[in-house]
Amino acid sequence: MMMKSIFIRVTGLMILLASFLISIEAQGSPSTSEPSGQALEITFYNGDRPAHINLRKECPCGAWFGRFQRVKDWQQPEGLDPVRAVNIVPRIIGDKVNIRITVFTGKRFHENEEFVAEYFVSQNDKISVPELRKFGVEPFEIAVIHVTPSIGNVPVIVNGTQSVQVSLRPAYATLPSFHAKFFNYSNKPIIAIAWKTHTGDRELLSGFPHGLQGKPLMLPNESYERTIGVALPGNPASSAIPAEARPRILFVVEAVVFEDGTFEGDAKKAATYRGFMAGRKHRLSNLIQILKATIEKEPKIIEIDQLITRVAADADHIGEPVFAEFLNDFPNFTEKERRDVRRSAEIASSGVKREMLEALRQLQAAPGQSPAGLQNGLRELVRNYQDWLERLSK
Repeated sequence: MMMKSIFIRVTGLMILLASFLISIEAQGSPSTSEPSGQALEITFYNGDRPAHINLRKECPCGAWFGRFQRVKDWQQPEGLDPVRAVNIVPRIIGDKVNIRITVFTGKRFHENEEFVAEYFVSQNDKISVPELRKFGVEPFEIAVIHVTPSIGNVPVIVNGTQSVQVSLRPAYATLPSFHAKFFNYSNKPIIAIAWKTHTGDRELLSGFPHGLQGKPLMLPNESYERTIGVALPGNPASSAIPAEARPRILFVVEAVVFEDGTFEGDAKKAATYRGFMAGRKHRLSNLIQILKATIEKEPKIIEIDQLITRVAADADHIGEPVFAEFLNDFPNFTEKERRDVRRSAEIASSGVKREMLEALRQLQAAPGQSPAGLQNGLRELVRNYQDWLERLSK
């Protein structure tokens, strides 16, 4: 089974690509076990509807919030990067829910993750997270609530592509959901699909599933499946509303991007993903050279601390030549649309650096790590990133 990556956003609670993103585990992944009947209800911004995260027995189900309230008159400590998002990862353990809270910090993006607090919460209990104040964030309130599992409403399909067939069926889940199956009828591998749900003029969720590390999402004549939430924000019991009173929800397949860079559907969505690819290629090229320069040394003189510092210092700026190779395919883009593509590239580039830093810190923390073992670990990282870069360069 091919590994996949996905992000889902809730529009209206976010800015660009990063105000409220629900991670792959939260509502976009297939469920293989019985519904837990539990969900987290998270109050993250006074005046806004709370958000909800489905609790699953088989996996930790996380979400991060880029929209939050900052402590009034709080001053950012000198030398520390500001908080960009609050990350919440719950896990069912016995009859309680373990809730781990961290923050993502960085000069522009999510460059570091810092621990905030950890709680064990029973059903129907609510907690506040005052520890967030030391990071300049007003406390979130988190409750573990009971939601009777149900069969969700199935949206109406609007398919903006020709090569992908989409079928939807109801899903029995804690939060109202449906099961989506995409089938690749083309003769080319598909690397990404853009979709959204909306009702009236209000967009509810959007997703951009893509293959992990440049791998295809779907080969020709293969399918890809997800379970996707449909509840309106702040209303986990929307499935209990009489059918005639429920809003008409549309599931729109906006675009599909093929491995060769061609696409069908919305050009802006396709360009966004091409921006992701360009940003990752740029960063991978830089970081591979930094790693290679290190592993050429004798194992006994490899300084992992210095290597981490060099990777962290790799510049985030991406020059115009990186974009020129694909923006010519979108000659009618406005200057704002071109800036949005640049932003998508910068976000993806930052993500690659964060991933490598995490891998290096894990190598550094490995117990009993010998100099030779460290060098072998770095060589394996280089091979992995070179394979990724080669796939992105096709």
